[in-house]
Parts: sequence; structure tokens; C-alpha cells
Amino acid sequence: MSKGMNPPNGVEKFSAENIEECENYVCLMQRKLDKAVANDDKRKIRWYTDLLINKSEAVRILAVHNVASNKGKYTAGVDGVRLLGPYIA
Repeated sequence: MSKGMNPPNGVEKFSAENIEECENYVCLMQRKLDKAVANDDKRKIRWYTDLLINKSEAVRILAVHNVASNKGKYTAGVDGVRLLGPYIA
């Protein structure tokens, strides 16, 4: 990691307040994954996929942010059913 990429002391690089850094990191990793797919580099494809799916805090923060900021979160989906309370089986 270059010196310019380090966060200030006491601030996490990937946090709920720092969505732009999360977006930049995820976009960079997706570009690297796309390049690995284009080059048919199976080792790097597996590495970047595992990194994005299983290990990245930035991906989780970004996913929660996208769902929470969705303006249509209270509208019915394609099935016409809304679930606003706890799920009862």
C-alpha cells in the first residue's frame, strides 16, 4: 500500500462514514478480476473472487449502504408482497 493510501490515525479506511473509499476499492478489485478473466488467469480469478465474496469488509459495508439507502425499500417487489415486520414461517 502506498503512503498516500493510509488513513489518518484513529480512522478506519473502510467504515460506514467512508463509502467513497469502499466504492473505489471494490471498483479496483472488480477491474483486476475482469483483467484476470480476460487473461484466463485461473489463480488470480480465484484469488479476487474469494477476496470480494468472503474477505472484504468494504464489500459488506457497501452492500448494507446500498440496501439501506434504497428509496424503494418499503414498496412491494415483483411478487407483490411486502415484508415490513419479522418473518413468520
